Amino acid sequence: VLDSAVINPIDGSGPLIHIVTPVESAHYSGAVRVAADVEDQWSDVNTVSALIENLVQLQLPLDPIIGQYQRWMEDLPEGNHTIKVTATDEYQNFSEAQTSFTIDNTVPEISISGVVDSGLYATAQQSIIDVTDLHLNTSQITLNGQAYTSGTIIINEGSYQLQVYASDFAGNT
Repeated sequence: VLDSAVINPIDGSGPLIHIVTPVESAHYSGAVRVAADVEDQWSDVNTVSALIENLVQLQLPLDPIIGQYQRWMEDLPEGNHTIKVTATDEYQNFSEAQTSFTIDNTVPEISISGVVDSGLYATAQQSIIDVTDLHLNTSQITLNGQAYTSGTIIINEGSYQLQVYASDFAGNT
């Protein structure tokens, strides 16, 4: 007599979670997409959710087109945030992963003193430029297209165009 049986593997571990976004320590402006790749070698993934600041838990539905569990988070206040993604499989095995990131919706502040737009001067002038932002990434000051250092005295007669550019890590300009 020939007999056979299906043997199911013992599944004692939770699903593997890889948080795709938000990226650890990154800065974002506006809404943030929470997305994770979640898979389980031995059983189906049952639930995937995101816990924000250990306060609000939201389900992350599977997007069948890209194969990721995802949801857009809107209206997060400015500042540092932690999101913990949790997943369970059909045997209720549990796993989690977390990431921390920053929401920054504020543009860098640029202050120019010593000169005014379209000003006419009879003597040498000194422009003082101050660029501030909690998460400043880059700033650039040019005078007539050439690099300019704040506080440098402008001696020569002529017309000048002063430009200041600033960007923070969230892309605010």
